[in-house]
Amino acid sequence: LLCCFASLLFAEVNQEAVALLDKTSSIYKNSTGTEISLKISIDDAQTGQSQSVNGTLKTRDRRFVLTTQFATMNFDGSNLYIYQPDVNEITISQPATEELDDIDPTQIITTYNSGFQIPAPEYSQENGKEIATVNLFPEDRNEDYFKLSIKIDTQTHCPIQISTHGKNGMVNTIDIINLKTNQNFSDKELDFNLKDYPKAQIIDIR
Repeated sequence: LLCCFASLLFAEVNQEAVALLDKTSSIYKNSTGTEISLKISIDDAQTGQSQSVNGTLKTRDRRFVLTTQFATMNFDGSNLYIYQPDVNEITISQPATEELDDIDPTQIITTYNSGFQIPAPEYSQENGKEIATVNLFPEDRNEDYFKLSIKIDTQTHCPIQISTHGKNGMVNTIDIINLKTNQNFSDKELDFNLKDYPKAQIIDIR
């Protein structure tokens, strides 16, 4: 019984899965700036409804700019600015880390070192490539989600899909279509300047 219990403890964090995540994480940590073309999808298991939108993500350190046809989200390391052009509205907030994980996939990939149970990776073939799926289960039972899934190309170690499985039946998926590292973004490209939107309504909830 003791041997079985010990094997279960070691199985909580599989080292093969962690090694895959380490290689993927190093791509971002060693990059001066990363630009990602992506598709964001939201699926509701209860209603069967789904919606998706394509976008571009520019990220450096903890800063990022996510641009889609519906909104621009800009995080400067402290404040998150969300501009919605259809209503000409800007919302300013100070989000928690888990909120940023839903927007910027590089945040998820660099925050796996603690607080998760990580079983052995699952391997499959997709479009002629070997894909490793690493599932992360939060140890905190109060989290809104019960699983994070990260699909990794085993040849390049680049992530190709990240999905968050919510307890409410919602699945948020980020498909990474193209990824460029070592991009030299200027501060202006990553800054959000309120002066550029003189007629926008500002909602500050910080």
